[in-house]
Amino acid sequence: MWRPLPVALLLALAGCGSPAPHSIAAADYDQTCQAVVDCVPVAEGTIGCCGLESCPNAAIRQDALAGYMSDLAARTPHCTPEPPCAPPPVDCSGRVACTNGVCALLVPAASTN
Repeated sequence: MWRPLPVALLLALAGCGSPAPHSIAAADYDQTCQAVVDCVPVAEGTIGCCGLESCPNAAIRQDALAGYMSDLAARTPHCTPEPPCAPPPVDCSGRVACTNGVCALLVPAASTN
């Protein structure tokens, strides 16, 4: 016989009880530009309890950054108990560019040596 799952279990399966999606994509924000000064680097991907634990891997228009930061805060799950979080990466590399009117993050190719 089929029984409905308890609400608490459903919330846990949904990701720490938060109804918001736990990911963020640069494509959801304005990426148009006229010059490189219009662009800022951001990270996109899956958001865990510790936030986005990666270096920037995309770029958006500077005036879209406030909306991105607000959405990032709203989509970060609040887990109980909070896990130990690693410090943010410090060895990120890359630079923003305005390529054909679109903000981009240019990352150097990995060394093969």
